[in-house]
Amino acid sequence: MRLLYLLLSMVCFSTLARDHIPMEIADSGHMVVEVVLNDSIKTKFIIDTGAGAAVVPQAIFDKLSVSSDAVSSVNVQGANGVVEATLFTLDKLQAGNSVVKNLTSVVQKGYNLPGVDGELGILPQNFLNQFLVEFDLSSNQFGLHTPESEVASLYSDENFIEVPLTFNRGSFIEFPIEVAGKELHGHLDSGAGNHVLMTWKAANKIGIKESDDNVKVITQSRGASGEAFDIKGTGQPEDIRLGGGILENVSINIADLPVFDQFPWTDGVVGNLGIGVFKGKRVLIDYKRKLLSFTQ
Repeated sequence: MRLLYLLLSMVCFSTLARDHIPMEIADSGHMVVEVVLNDSIKTKFIIDTGAGAAVVPQAIFDKLSVSSDAVSSVNVQGANGVVEATLFTLDKLQAGNSVVKNLTSVVQKGYNLPGVDGELGILPQNFLNQFLVEFDLSSNQFGLHTPESEVASLYSDENFIEVPLTFNRGSFIEFPIEVAGKELHGHLDSGAGNHVLMTWKAANKIGIKESDDNVKVITQSRGASGEAFDIKGTGQPEDIRLGGGILENVSINIADLPVFDQFPWTDGVVGNLGIGVFKGKRVLIDYKRKLLSFTQ
Protein backbone atom coordinates (compact mmCIF):
# COMPACT_ATOMS: atom_id res chain seq x y z
CA MET A 1 0.00 0.00 0.00
CA ARG A 2 2.79 2.41 -0.92
CA LEU A 3 3.50 4.68 -3.85
CA LEU A 4 6.83 4.31 -5.60
CA TYR A 5 7.03 8.08 -5.92
CA LEU A 6 5.54 10.70 -3.63
CA LEU A 7 2.45 12.10 -5.29
CA LEU A 8 1.36 15.59 -4.27
CA SER A 9 -2.21 16.84 -4.26
CA MET A 10 -3.59 20.33 -4.54
CA VAL A 11 -6.04 20.09 -1.67
CA CYS A 12 -8.52 22.15 0.22
CA PHE A 13 -10.55 20.94 3.16
CA SER A 14 -13.40 21.69 5.49
CA THR A 15 -14.36 19.99 8.70
CA LEU A 16 -16.05 20.40 12.03
CA ALA A 17 -13.52 21.32 14.72
CA ARG A 18 -13.81 17.83 16.22
CA ASP A 19 -15.08 15.18 13.86
CA HIS A 20 -15.40 11.64 15.26
CA ILE A 21 -16.14 8.75 12.91
CA PRO A 22 -16.89 5.12 13.88
CA MET A 23 -14.19 2.64 12.84
CA GLU A 24 -14.72 -0.96 11.86
CA ILE A 25 -11.83 -3.15 13.04
CA ALA A 26 -10.95 -6.10 10.82
CA ASP A 27 -9.80 -9.40 12.32
CA SER A 28 -6.29 -8.44 11.15
CA GLY A 29 -6.39 -5.20 13.15
CA HIS A 30 -6.78 -2.95 10.10
CA MET A 31 -9.11 0.01 10.60
CA VAL A 32 -11.89 0.72 8.13
CA VAL A 33 -14.15 3.77 7.79
CA GLU A 34 -17.01 4.71 5.53
CA VAL A 35 -16.22 7.40 2.95
CA VAL A 36 -18.08 9.24 0.20
CA LEU A 37 -16.50 9.92 -3.20
CA ASN A 38 -17.57 12.94 -5.24
CA ASP A 39 -20.73 13.40 -3.13
CA SER A 40 -22.29 10.34 -4.73
CA ILE A 41 -20.58 7.01 -4.04
CA LYS A 42 -20.48 5.58 -0.54
CA THR A 43 -17.88 2.90 0.13
CA LYS A 44 -15.30 1.76 2.71
CA PHE A 45 -11.59 2.58 2.87
CA ILE A 46 -8.77 1.17 5.00
CA ILE A 47 -6.97 3.91 6.96
CA ASP A 48 -3.32 3.68 5.89
CA THR A 49 -0.82 6.14 7.38
CA GLY A 50 1.88 4.73 5.10
CA ALA A 51 0.12 5.16 1.75
CA GLY A 52 1.08 8.15 -0.40
CA ALA A 53 -2.17 8.41 -2.37
CA ALA A 54 -5.75 7.18 -2.24
CA VAL A 55 -6.46 3.78 -3.77
CA VAL A 56 -9.85 3.49 -5.48
CA PRO A 57 -10.97 -0.04 -6.46
CA GLN A 58 -11.59 -0.49 -10.17
CA ALA A 59 -15.29 -1.26 -9.67
CA ILE A 60 -15.77 2.02 -7.78
CA PHE A 61 -13.69 4.02 -10.27
CA ASP A 62 -15.89 2.79 -13.11
CA LYS A 63 -18.85 4.51 -11.42
CA LEU A 64 -17.08 7.89 -11.19
CA SER A 65 -17.31 8.63 -14.93
CA VAL A 66 -13.79 10.05 -15.11
CA SER A 67 -12.80 11.22 -18.60
CA SER A 68 -10.12 9.18 -20.34
CA ASP A 69 -8.23 12.45 -20.87
CA ALA A 70 -7.94 12.88 -17.09
CA VAL A 71 -6.03 9.66 -16.37
CA SER A 72 -2.48 8.44 -16.87
CA SER A 73 -0.33 5.44 -15.94
CA VAL A 74 1.99 5.28 -12.94
CA ASN A 75 4.14 2.64 -11.26
CA VAL A 76 2.94 1.93 -7.73
CA GLN A 77 5.10 0.38 -5.01
CA GLY A 78 3.01 -1.96 -2.92
CA ALA A 79 4.23 -3.88 0.09
CA ASN A 80 5.16 -6.80 -2.16
CA GLY A 81 6.33 -5.21 -5.39
CA VAL A 82 5.68 -2.69 -8.15
CA VAL A 83 2.56 -2.71 -10.32
CA GLU A 84 1.24 -0.38 -12.99
CA ALA A 85 -1.87 1.57 -12.01
CA THR A 86 -4.13 4.33 -13.32
CA LEU A 87 -3.46 7.79 -11.88
CA PHE A 88 -6.23 10.41 -11.59
CA THR A 89 -7.44 13.27 -9.41
CA LEU A 90 -10.41 12.54 -7.17
CA ASP A 91 -12.61 15.63 -7.02
CA LYS A 92 -13.78 15.09 -3.46
CA LEU A 93 -13.19 12.56 -0.68
CA GLN A 94 -15.25 12.81 2.49
CA ALA A 95 -14.92 10.92 5.78
CA GLY A 96 -17.47 11.93 8.40
CA ASN A 97 -17.85 15.70 7.97
CA SER A 98 -14.24 16.14 6.84
CA VAL A 99 -13.54 16.80 3.17
CA VAL A 100 -10.43 16.95 1.00
CA LYS A 101 -10.74 18.03 -2.63
CA ASN A 102 -8.53 17.41 -5.67
CA LEU A 103 -6.85 14.36 -4.17
CA THR A 104 -4.17 12.43 -6.05
CA SER A 105 -5.46 8.86 -6.39
CA VAL A 106 -4.73 5.59 -8.15
CA VAL A 107 -6.96 2.83 -9.43
CA GLN A 108 -6.12 -0.72 -8.39
CA LYS A 109 -7.78 -3.95 -7.47
CA GLY A 110 -9.40 -3.38 -4.09
CA TYR A 111 -8.39 -5.04 -0.85
CA ASN A 112 -10.27 -7.71 1.06
CA LEU A 113 -9.99 -8.11 4.82
CA PRO A 114 -11.29 -10.89 7.07
CA GLY A 115 -14.38 -9.79 8.94
CA VAL A 116 -15.15 -6.83 6.64
CA ASP A 117 -17.58 -7.04 3.73
CA GLY A 118 -16.73 -5.81 0.27
CA GLU A 119 -13.72 -4.62 -1.70
CA LEU A 120 -11.88 -1.81 0.07
CA GLY A 121 -9.93 1.24 -1.01
CA ILE A 122 -7.23 3.15 0.88
CA LEU A 123 -7.59 6.38 2.89
CA PRO A 124 -4.04 7.73 2.56
CA GLN A 125 -1.51 10.10 4.02
CA ASN A 126 -2.33 12.92 1.59
CA PHE A 127 -5.83 12.98 3.09
CA LEU A 128 -4.84 12.41 6.72
CA ASN A 129 -2.09 15.04 6.86
CA GLN A 130 -4.65 17.83 6.43
CA PHE A 131 -5.84 17.18 9.99
CA LEU A 132 -4.82 16.31 13.50
CA VAL A 133 -5.67 12.61 13.41
CA GLU A 134 -7.00 10.65 16.39
CA PHE A 135 -7.40 6.91 16.87
CA ASP A 136 -9.38 6.04 20.00
CA LEU A 137 -8.86 2.30 20.36
CA SER A 138 -10.93 2.15 23.54
CA SER A 139 -14.11 3.10 21.67
CA ASN A 140 -13.15 2.38 18.02
CA GLN A 141 -13.49 6.03 17.01
CA PHE A 142 -11.48 7.79 14.32
CA GLY A 143 -11.04 11.55 14.67
CA LEU A 144 -10.17 14.27 12.16
CA HIS A 145 -9.66 17.62 13.87
CA THR A 146 -8.84 21.22 12.89
CA PRO A 147 -8.01 24.06 13.46
CA GLU A 148 -5.32 23.92 16.14
CA SER A 149 -7.09 26.43 18.38
CA GLU A 150 -10.07 24.09 18.59
CA VAL A 151 -8.24 20.84 19.34
CA ALA A 152 -6.15 21.77 22.38
CA SER A 153 -8.82 20.15 24.53
CA LEU A 154 -7.93 16.79 22.97
CA TYR A 155 -4.81 16.79 25.14
CA SER A 156 -6.36 18.23 28.28
CA ASP A 157 -8.34 15.31 29.68
CA GLU A 158 -5.59 12.65 29.77
CA ASN A 159 -1.82 12.39 30.15
CA PHE A 160 -0.11 11.73 26.84
CA ILE A 161 3.36 10.45 26.03
CA GLU A 162 4.80 12.51 23.17
CA VAL A 163 7.18 11.17 20.53
CA PRO A 164 8.86 13.49 17.97
CA LEU A 165 8.32 12.40 14.37
CA THR A 166 10.37 12.59 11.19
CA PHE A 167 8.64 12.55 7.81
CA ASN A 168 10.93 10.85 5.30
CA ARG A 169 10.14 11.22 1.61
CA GLY A 170 7.16 13.27 2.64
CA SER A 171 4.90 10.49 3.84
CA PHE A 172 6.72 7.88 5.93
CA ILE A 173 6.24 8.58 9.65
CA GLU A 174 9.45 7.60 11.42
CA PHE A 175 10.65 7.47 15.03
CA PRO A 176 13.07 5.32 17.07
CA ILE A 177 11.74 2.26 18.90
CA GLU A 178 13.41 -0.13 21.31
CA VAL A 179 12.77 -3.87 21.19
CA ALA A 180 14.60 -6.35 23.46
CA GLY A 181 16.95 -3.54 24.47
CA LYS A 182 17.95 -2.75 20.87
CA GLU A 183 17.09 0.45 18.99
CA LEU A 184 15.40 0.12 15.60
CA HIS A 185 13.93 2.51 13.07
CA GLY A 186 10.17 2.51 13.51
CA HIS A 187 7.52 3.54 11.00
CA LEU A 188 3.90 4.21 11.92
CA ASP A 189 1.95 2.20 9.38
CA SER A 190 -1.71 1.59 10.16
CA GLY A 191 -1.68 -0.72 7.14
CA ALA A 192 0.38 -3.15 9.25
CA GLY A 193 -2.67 -4.00 11.37
CA ASN A 194 -2.14 -5.13 14.96
CA HIS A 195 1.52 -6.16 14.91
CA VAL A 196 5.04 -5.00 14.10
CA LEU A 197 6.36 -6.16 10.74
CA MET A 198 10.16 -6.01 10.66
CA THR A 199 13.02 -7.05 8.40
CA TRP A 200 15.23 -10.03 9.14
CA LYS A 201 18.13 -7.65 9.73
CA ALA A 202 16.09 -6.00 12.49
CA ALA A 203 15.03 -9.39 13.84
CA ASN A 204 18.66 -10.54 13.97
CA LYS A 205 19.55 -7.41 15.93
CA ILE A 206 17.01 -8.29 18.65
CA GLY A 207 18.20 -11.89 18.75
CA ILE A 208 15.81 -13.72 16.41
CA LYS A 209 17.33 -15.81 13.62
CA GLU A 210 15.45 -17.52 10.81
CA SER A 211 17.10 -20.83 11.73
CA ASP A 212 15.78 -20.75 15.32
CA ASP A 213 13.63 -23.76 16.20
CA ASN A 214 10.72 -21.61 17.37
CA VAL A 215 10.51 -19.56 14.15
CA LYS A 216 7.63 -20.63 11.93
CA VAL A 217 5.52 -19.35 9.04
CA ILE A 218 2.58 -17.33 10.37
CA THR A 219 0.99 -16.38 7.06
CA GLN A 220 1.87 -15.53 3.46
CA SER A 221 1.75 -12.28 1.54
CA ARG A 222 1.20 -12.41 -2.21
CA GLY A 223 3.52 -10.23 -4.29
CA ALA A 224 2.58 -7.98 -7.19
CA SER A 225 3.99 -10.56 -9.60
CA GLY A 226 2.17 -13.42 -7.87
CA GLU A 227 5.20 -14.43 -5.83
CA ALA A 228 4.40 -15.59 -2.29
CA PHE A 229 6.35 -14.15 0.64
CA ASP A 230 6.44 -16.06 3.92
CA ILE A 231 5.66 -13.96 7.00
CA LYS A 232 7.40 -15.60 9.94
CA GLY A 233 7.60 -15.14 13.68
CA THR A 234 8.29 -16.86 16.98
CA GLY A 235 4.80 -16.48 18.44
CA GLN A 236 6.46 -14.80 21.43
CA PRO A 237 5.25 -11.20 21.88
CA GLU A 238 7.68 -8.43 22.81
CA ASP A 239 7.38 -5.17 24.74
CA ILE A 240 8.23 -2.09 22.68
CA ARG A 241 9.60 1.11 24.18
CA LEU A 242 8.43 4.21 22.38
CA GLY A 243 9.34 7.59 23.79
CA GLY A 244 8.74 7.34 27.53
CA GLY A 245 6.07 4.67 27.17
CA ILE A 246 5.82 0.91 26.73
CA LEU A 247 3.60 -1.03 24.34
CA GLU A 248 3.15 -4.43 25.94
CA ASN A 249 2.89 -7.89 24.36
CA VAL A 250 3.19 -6.84 20.72
CA SER A 251 3.21 -9.54 18.05
CA ILE A 252 6.36 -9.54 15.91
CA ASN A 253 6.10 -10.57 12.25
CA ILE A 254 9.22 -10.84 10.09
CA ALA A 255 9.72 -10.70 6.32
CA ASP A 256 12.04 -8.96 3.87
CA LEU A 257 9.23 -7.46 1.78
CA PRO A 258 10.01 -5.13 -1.16
CA VAL A 259 8.36 -2.23 0.69
CA PHE A 260 11.39 -2.00 2.98
CA ASP A 261 13.59 -1.12 0.00
CA GLN A 262 12.01 2.35 0.18
CA PHE A 263 13.82 3.05 3.46
CA PRO A 264 17.54 3.01 2.50
CA TRP A 265 18.45 5.39 5.34
CA THR A 266 17.50 2.68 7.87
CA ASP A 267 20.16 0.25 6.61
CA GLY A 268 17.46 -2.42 6.75
CA VAL A 269 17.03 -2.23 10.54
CA VAL A 270 13.38 -1.23 10.49
CA GLY A 271 9.96 -2.24 11.78
CA ASN A 272 6.51 -1.03 10.73
CA LEU A 273 4.11 -0.52 13.64
CA GLY A 274 0.41 -0.98 13.00
CA ILE A 275 -1.91 1.32 14.95
CA GLY A 276 -3.39 -1.83 16.48
CA VAL A 277 -0.30 -2.23 18.70
CA PHE A 278 -1.63 0.69 20.80
CA LYS A 279 -4.29 -1.57 22.31
CA GLY A 280 -7.01 0.34 24.18
CA LYS A 281 -5.15 3.66 23.92
CA ARG A 282 -5.85 7.03 22.36
CA VAL A 283 -3.34 7.94 19.67
CA LEU A 284 -2.91 11.41 18.14
CA ILE A 285 -0.86 12.21 15.03
CA ASP A 286 -0.10 15.93 14.87
CA TYR A 287 1.34 16.55 11.41
CA LYS A 288 1.84 20.26 12.03
CA ARG A 289 3.89 19.82 15.22
CA LYS A 290 5.42 16.52 14.04
CA LEU A 291 4.33 14.67 17.17
CA LEU A 292 2.88 11.27 17.94
CA SER A 293 1.03 11.24 21.27
CA PHE A 294 -0.51 8.27 23.03
CA THR A 295 -2.01 7.50 26.42
CA GLN A 296 -0.13 5.12 28.66
